[in-house]
Amino acid sequence: MEKTRISRKIIRSPCLSLLRHRRCACDPCLLDDPSKKLGADCLLKKDVGEFKQMEVKWKNPTGMGQRTTRDQKNIRTAWVERIKKDMFVALERTDVDGQTKTAMPYKICEVIDNKKSNGQDKDFENNKIKINKSFVVVKVYVVKNEEQHSFRPNGETTNYTFDDLWNTERIEMGPSSSSDGSTRCLSHDNLYALYHSH
Repeated sequence: MEKTRISRKIIRSPCLSLLRHRRCACDPCLLDDPSKKLGADCLLKKDVGEFKQMEVKWKNPTGMGQRTTRDQKNIRTAWVERIKKDMFVALERTDVDGQTKTAMPYKICEVIDNKKSNGQDKDFENNKIKINKSFVVVKVYVVKNEEQHSFRPNGETTNYTFDDLWNTERIEMGPSSSSDGSTRCLSHDNLYALYHSH
């Protein structure tokens, strides 16, 4: 009688599959129930020990994307906590045509405050921000001169969550050659390369 081979890949949805690891061949481990913690019903824990926490990757049909690992979460948390008042943050431009966006793919905002939502705060699209989720109150800048990478504030403020912002190192700004109160992005090359690397 031909033995049925049990795949290590467990399909969670048409788009995602979870790759898991196991360390023994008892029935519960072979069944590998995705609704339970890895190794929850292992019959050989006394022999092989407890399961160690392992990185879990997510893959979709195009091979793009993966579930955030603990190290990535720590990096993101450190970045969120590092953003302070008077710093500058960048996000993708969505209000321009493709050619303009290729030349200048980002816009700049100046941070007024870094907060956690009380459940009543709203983002730039007037959607409520989930309670305890971090967001920044920002002064909005508009592109003044694309060739000089200069920006100026337009007098508006809004809220952005960190899902909208680019996770970058500190963005440096400096005076522009114009006398209209605009400021020049000195980190343009890094931001430009970051956008075109994706």
